[in-house]
Amino acid sequence: MTEQRSTATPQATGKPAQVSTDRAFVVALGKGLCILEAFTSKSIWLGNAEIAERTGIPKPTVSRFSKALIASGHLYYSPRRRQYRLDVGALTLGYAGRAGNSVTDVVRGYLQRLADDFNVHAALIGRDKTNAIHLEVCHSSNTLMTLQLEIGSRIPLAGTASGHALLARVPEQEREFLYGYLARRHGKRWEELEPLVAKSIEDIAKYGFTCSTHGWQSDINGVSVPIVAEGQSPVLAISCGGPSRHLTPKKMAIIGERLVEEAAKIMDALSKRTSD
Repeated sequence: MTEQRSTATPQATGKPAQVSTDRAFVVALGKGLCILEAFTSKSIWLGNAEIAERTGIPKPTVSRFSKALIASGHLYYSPRRRQYRLDVGALTLGYAGRAGNSVTDVVRGYLQRLADDFNVHAALIGRDKTNAIHLEVCHSSNTLMTLQLEIGSRIPLAGTASGHALLARVPEQEREFLYGYLARRHGKRWEELEPLVAKSIEDIAKYGFTCSTHGWQSDINGVSVPIVAEGQSPVLAISCGGPSRHLTPKKMAIIGERLVEEAAKIMDALSKRTSD
């Protein structure tokens, strides 16, 4: 039988965008950035109503800010579609960010070996508000049985191995602050998710890695390890994921031990780069 790539993709939260209440924060800038962040690899074209729904910003405000983003070259508007997509200005920022990121350069080789050795989706993960965002992604070259998650893809912070690994290493005060946002995002479901986060933090302290079964998608499992290299910021994580029928608890335990080893090598390599 030919193996098929999983069609699982991250879903939009539909929750209001988080704009800082810090008085030094320029609210208009924050709203503009939230509008740009509404676009994903699966949502290339969006209209005003869709952007408003995804960000929580009123539709008239979205329309006004979108015009400014068109003028700055960060958005393109199609009169035929009556929708926007990211333009060259936004793409230039993304490429510049990746080009200057020594972490992705160091991690890429490790991720590809993990993906090939275990036939999984391997990724470098960072935090974006209440989401875990993919900063680097490698798919197995031996199989198509992997996840359709690419650079820039977001999955929930709570309920996923990647998200829990990130939460495990942020300062306790910051974690408590994030819990407030997560509680508002997930509502009553947070009562189920918070104990899972706590268990993951305990697992990382004890074993160095954490696993999630049937997390953000009912048929997806994952295993992850946090990375905190000297002189590097912020907290990152490396993770492996795949369909639950392929990524069994026994296999996740094996991968977890390997991730701990690879994370130590990565942190050592990053520390040497910092000292050079």
